Amino acid sequence: MNVLRHPDGSSQKFRVRSLVGLIPLIAVERLELEWTEPFKEFTANLNWFLKNRRELVDSVIANIGDVNALSAEKWSDFVNRCEAIISDENTSWAAKWTKT
Repeated sequence: MNVLRHPDGSSQKFRVRSLVGLIPLIAVERLELEWTEPFKEFTANLNWFLKNRRELVDSVIANIGDVNALSAEKWSDFVNRCEAIISDENTSWAAKWTKT
């Protein structure tokens, strides 16, 4: 059994085969303009996708001012994977978590 400790001090026990598989799902890379500017081809390609293929990038890139946050996986896919790993017979863990 593993234990998830919530900020309010409460805890929840759950069975997990391995948390290692979840680590890539929570990885986020900040693509700040001043950091990517020296890489002209990368910046041009990124801007092209942001302008012309929003349907591909909206689920994995969030724009926060001058910073683009690139995630490895869509939030909904992350929640679905967590649901598959953490089972609760009485209530949906992910549904409770996403409502906060």
